[in-house]
Amino acid sequence: MTVTNTLNAATASATTTPVTLTVSDALVFNAPTGLSATVGSLYSLNLGDFISGGAPTLTYSMTGTLPSGLSRSGNSILGTVTSSVGATALTFTVTDANGATASRTFTISVAAAQLGTPQSVAAVNKSNTLKTILVSWLSVTHASGYILKLYNSAGTSLLKTITGISGTSYTVDATDYSSLADSTTYQIAVIASGDAVDYSNSAESSPATVTTLDGPTAPTVSIGGMQSRTPR
Repeated sequence: MTVTNTLNAATASATTTPVTLTVSDALVFNAPTGLSATVGSLYSLNLGDFISGGAPTLTYSMTGTLPSGLSRSGNSILGTVTSSVGATALTFTVTDANGATASRTFTISVAAAQLGTPQSVAAVNKSNTLKTILVSWLSVTHASGYILKLYNSAGTSLLKTITGISGTSYTVDATDYSSLADSTTYQIAVIASGDAVDYSNSAESSPATVTTLDGPTAPTVSIGGMQSRTPR
């Protein structure tokens, strides 16, 4: 556009060039809340979902230590949590092209993972041994040990809990449960023990059912063909 101005018989002109003025919305960062992860599980967080406005391009920075297994790239946090149960505080800062900044502190809480339930639980009598039950099961990843639970035949009454078992088999006998009886049906379930830090105890397995061996039958003695008695 040309503007002409005449003053005192003199004429002057000037050319103007249009200028585009871009006004960006204010940079806003709403801190995320209720963030939680579980050991052994994939975790993903896009902080861009909580940011609006600002002059592009935005840049990001963070202070604080992420839970083990997680890493940050730009405005995203991603990975599989391997440990560090508890709450981790992080401060995240976003800066726009005009130098405006917004910072927020938020917390990621990491929970222990529940161990898998023991599978293929089996209970059999130990060969030719009275009041002895051999129990076996498949190994559970990350288990620090196992717990056995002995129930009555209906599975409605807990008779004994046996803790501190290592390996994937155990022999139950009268030293574990003094009332273990011959020719009696029991149910036995297994629980995988966690480390009480990164892993919590598993759910109880499906029970295995076993009937203990019959005890010896006392003979009946006939005396004179007329009387009989069973010796004690």
